[in-house]
Amino acid sequence: MDVERYEGRCVWSRQRGQSVRRCAAERSVVGDGELADEMEPDVNDLDPAVVVTELGDFSADLYRIVAERAGNLVLSPYSVAAALAMVLTGARGETADQLGAVLHTSDPTSYARGLAAVREELASGTGDDLVLDLANAVWAQQGLGWHQDYLDRLDHDHQAGLEQVDFAAAPAAAAKLINGWVAQRTRDKITELFTPDSIDPLTRLMLVNAAYFKGAWAEPFRGRTRPEPFHRADGSSVEVPMMSQTLRLGRLRGDRWQGARLDFAGGRFAMALLLPDPDVSLDGLEKRLTGRAIGDLRTGWDRGAQTLLKLPRWRFRLRTDLDDHLRALGLTAAFDLDRADFSLMADEELAIGTVVQEAYVAVDEEGAEAAAATGVAMVARASLARPEELIFDRPFLFVIFEQSLGLPLFIGRVADPSSR
Repeated sequence: MDVERYEGRCVWSRQRGQSVRRCAAERSVVGDGELADEMEPDVNDLDPAVVVTELGDFSADLYRIVAERAGNLVLSPYSVAAALAMVLTGARGETADQLGAVLHTSDPTSYARGLAAVREELASGTGDDLVLDLANAVWAQQGLGWHQDYLDRLDHDHQAGLEQVDFAAAPAAAAKLINGWVAQRTRDKITELFTPDSIDPLTRLMLVNAAYFKGAWAEPFRGRTRPEPFHRADGSSVEVPMMSQTLRLGRLRGDRWQGARLDFAGGRFAMALLLPDPDVSLDGLEKRLTGRAIGDLRTGWDRGAQTLLKLPRWRFRLRTDLDDHLRALGLTAAFDLDRADFSLMADEELAIGTVVQEAYVAVDEEGAEAAAATGVAMVARASLARPEELIFDRPFLFVIFEQSLGLPLFIGRVADPSSR
């Protein structure tokens, strides 16, 4: 399969085993002109605090609505926001307004660059005991006229490389390419974000974010893991491997809940654990979750007396189709081709076909590992229409005939296809 990869204002083409670089006419990103004004400032000059607050509000909104499902749950609101931010960059009018409202921002450009500043800031906090990888990438249907300004913004504001593929003729190859990138970025924790069947012939664009975290505890649990009961919400119990250690732990007391904070090595990252009081359901605590409450987890922790902490080991993954959740948050125009306006991306009418995330988390005696990948599929008009159904699940007739003359060669009836 021939593949084209955009890098800034240049595109790499792999054809007949050779790589060829073609560049559009260069346009200055400094000095005079509309593009120069819009492409500044550099992300290093931006304060990430504003976008962190916006991310906190979006995280709480999304978690509360996804948490209506039963069972274990893991979600990366950051990854969803980063993927939707690339969509927002190409949106106009009502579509942009709704995306901005869902993401709690009124300035798409500042939001995108704020996310970039967050990535830059977080990248400086990694080391031997902590790995963090946050990345964006875009795959586009080859042969379509994508607007250069949009490609420039993907490159500058989102650090997203773009590759051209053929979704229509080679969905398996496109899925393999996307999944390979996701697997590499998530250290093989997520290997199939998209299947060939999930790629519609009228898929035009895939915008993907991948996030990976692995950290060692500052104070690991050592050799004291024992089987102990874990009490489910329905009153039943199950025996699980329960880790335990005594340490001077960050503690926090809230309204009918208490929290513990486990620091990762290096001290920059931590895991907050929130436990409702015995007479309070977790559902009640989740419904009170707000962006401000998430932000408040930065402070107020009391390192008092030594605490015996018991924490189960856990490991699970979850795939979440986010379409209905995002609609419930107010994002409706983007899914409707009669209303969606993504004209900053391309001349062809586009809408969001689906938004999906797969996430993974594992916590054990040594530390924690988590990964997520979020994909947004942009599609053209016909693929959003629900296909009519024609299901031959009862007796029927068949005719084999030559079309130009109408000559019937065979005619028959199928009364029971299982009968030989």
